[in-house]
Amino acid sequence: FVSPPSKTNLDTLSREELEVLSSKVEREVFTEIDHNYVNPVSDKYRDEIEKAIPDYRQWNRQKKGYGSSMSTFNEYMTWAIFSLYALENYQAEQTEEILSVQETFMVERRKFIRFKAFNRELIRLYEDQKANTGKIELETLYSPMLRWMGKKQ
Repeated sequence: FVSPPSKTNLDTLSREELEVLSSKVEREVFTEIDHNYVNPVSDKYRDEIEKAIPDYRQWNRQKKGYGSSMSTFNEYMTWAIFSLYALENYQAEQTEEILSVQETFMVERRKFIRFKAFNRELIRLYEDQKANTGKIELETLYSPMLRWMGKKQ
């Protein structure tokens, strides 16, 4: 299920405001579909994920749902990969606002309390990889992210 945009009259929005609003709907669809890609890769790193975040509650304060290190990690990674998509597909002027809206939503509403730091670290690793190799291989970001998470325990 994908909820429609707010009842805002879309004709009254500036191009920039419309892009930020559109990103929320795109993010919802993107993250649900992306679990089909993230989850199987994460399965290969199950032991490393469990070791990096042995107590998922240090990362996830939800009352219901996402009650394991794996499900918590998958949600973090899926949403952070949307940030990489945003960097590549939205206007630079709106990207920071889109990232900020997403980070605030994940931390304050969804209670994934370390999402902002996780997101910014994944972005940093992604940009470094892109600058150094000219190509992007998301799976190669798993090990450095898991090492980073392990240090944050």
